[in-house]
Order: sequence, then structure tokens, then C-alpha cells
Amino acid sequence: MSAKPDENKPNAESLEAKWKNIEDELPDTLNLRMRRALSWLARAEQEMDRDDPDAAFIFYWISFNAAYADADKHREMEEWRAYREYLDTIATLDNSGDRQVQTAVARELRDTIDNLLENVFAFRFFWDLFSGRTKEGTVIRQFKQRRREATRAQSRGFTDSVLIEAFERLYVLRNQLLHGGATWRGSLNRQQVEDGASIMSTLMPIMIDLMLDNPKFDWGQPAYPPADPIY
Repeated sequence: MSAKPDENKPNAESLEAKWKNIEDELPDTLNLRMRRALSWLARAEQEMDRDDPDAAFIFYWISFNAAYADADKHREMEEWRAYREYLDTIATLDNSGDRQVQTAVARELRDTIDNLLENVFAFRFFWDLFSGRTKEGTVIRQFKQRRREATRAQSRGFTDSVLIEAFERLYVLRNQLLHGGATWRGSLNRQQVEDGASIMSTLMPIMIDLMLDNPKFDWGQPAYPPADPIY
């Protein structure tokens, strides 16, 4: 599943060149986001070239986190609310621009997103069965309902709704990998890892590109800013 470079699509190298060209015109907070997000994007692309979707997905998620995390909001907002707000913003900016995200979601990634949404192992309520917090019938109803809603949103071009649903599944995958709930290159649930890496490899460069195209938008305060010691 090695990622083949496409000259017509942004990647870490082209985005860094674009950023460096306008770096002096950007606010310090956005420059810090770009430095961090692009560094992890480049690392993720290396792992895609090495056919290591587990590592690639982890590095893509770190890049995503660097792009959306707002230190001020995170004091009051749950993680999933923070990235949902970011995705809403991305969808809105994309809709007023050349709609690269919408095109990717509706065309290039349609089958991959469909596969992810059909994968019960990426559905967070499925795992509630093992803690006894819900019943099988309830999970089945929730899974089918969310699938229908996503299909309807996809057919109507509601990119924000599709993105949010897809990233909720990706967040489950993120938790599995980062919390040690999976084996590197394990045979179980291999499809969701490959689908997750593929989705992130397409969307992350586009989202970073959108941020560079909208430098006047308030992207918030990056977490853990550079600081001098207090002792």
C-alpha cells in the first residue's frame, strides 16, 4: 500500500516549500503549527513508503493533533469535541474554496470510508459490549442507524457530517494503537489500519494546505509552546 507521489496533490515536501515562501507573513502560532504538523506528516509519508500502515497512521494522527489542538479550548473541551470543531472549520473553508476535501471524500476516498464505516471493530459502542455497558441489540441498532445517516450525508454532499463520522471511527483506531490495544502488523483488524492510514494520507495534506490558504483565521493557541525554564 505504498503511497505513490502525485505531482498534482500536496504532500509534506510541497507544503513545506509553500509554507517557507509565506512564513514571514504568518502569525507565530500558525508557524508553530506548521512546523510541527509538517514534520510529522513527512514522517508519516516515509512509513507509507515503507508499507507500515500502523506507524504511518500514528504519525498522521500526531500531525493531525498538531494541526487542530487548541491549548485554551482543551482546558474546557473534550478531545473529540476539539477535533470535531476543527473538522467543521475545515469543511466550511473547503466549501468556500476549491473543495478539495469534498472531492476527496466523495470520490477518491468514498470506497475506503465506506469500508471503515462498515467495520464494526472501528465502532466505539461495539467495545462497550465487553464492559457490560450495553447490549448486543442496542449496538446493532446504533451501528445500522449511524451507517444510514453517513450514507445519506454522503449522497447529499454533507462533507462535514461524513468527516466527523469517519474520524470518530479513526479515533477508535487511534486509541487502539496508542493505548497498546493492538499488535504491530497484527493480523486482526488489519483492514481498519490500512483504511485509516489511507484516509489520513489523503486528507492531512489537504487540511494543512487549507490552513496555509487561510492564515487570517484564528487557529488558536498550540499546545506546549516553546518556553524558557522557570528555574
